[in-house]
Amino acid sequence: MTKPHHFSCKTTQLKSYPKPGPVGGGLLRKLVRQLKDSGVELPIEAREVVIAVSGGLDSMALAEALLVYGRRVLGESAQVRVLHLDHGWRTHEAEHERNRVEAACRERWGGVPFDFVRLRSPRSEEGRVGERVSWEAFSRKERLDAFDLYLKRGAWVLTGHHADDQVETLFWRFMRGEWETHREGVLGFFPREQGAVIRPLLGVWKEELFAFAKEQGLVWSEDQTNQDTERMRAALRLNVFPQLGKIFPGFQKRLLRYAKPQPD
Repeated sequence: MTKPHHFSCKTTQLKSYPKPGPVGGGLLRKLVRQLKDSGVELPIEAREVVIAVSGGLDSMALAEALLVYGRRVLGESAQVRVLHLDHGWRTHEAEHERNRVEAACRERWGGVPFDFVRLRSPRSEEGRVGERVSWEAFSRKERLDAFDLYLKRGAWVLTGHHADDQVETLFWRFMRGEWETHREGVLGFFPREQGAVIRPLLGVWKEELFAFAKEQGLVWSEDQTNQDTERMRAALRLNVFPQLGKIFPGFQKRLLRYAKPQPD
């Protein structure tokens, strides 16, 4: 993993925020509620806030919501920056995604500072993984190691995990027999080192992010590995859940209710 490359732009301090459209307004309310339910005092003041942005729909929508309409979330004294990670899986697409995120920081998001970190690739000799370690697990550890560079100095790292991700995680843990030990699902607030990893979109569905991006005219990158059904999450999303939805319509929303800790 390389050290972060910092790219400074002339930051435009917005004196007033524009008003979001109908979709954006609903999304912001859910985002604020999720943060409050996770124990985050708003607005966030006097703290470094790192928004992890891959260039995909989820994280681009998160950054757009916070950096354009986030006056109830990010206080004036918050030190905000965008972090883009290159996992080293796809050389050509990765460069395109990095350029897209960097351009958004410069042109859409008021010149917010942009950081770039290249992670070890599971294809490389340095990042070779054993048979028992999946590429997803390897990359997850690499991401956390990159986040630690900021968490160790007390930063809060915000990621774009949403309700669909939560349902996939709950389903996976139940099917693996891990329900008793991990039944709270993905945590909205996860303390680590001297900071925390926060997921403000856990109450927002993917279709809502898509509608918000359309409302904003937001352009994002599509990760083609999301269509690879050899990978667990893609297989659930593309093969398993559509069939379950035919038998049990709306099962995702019912399953999501179990994401909160249950009484013993």
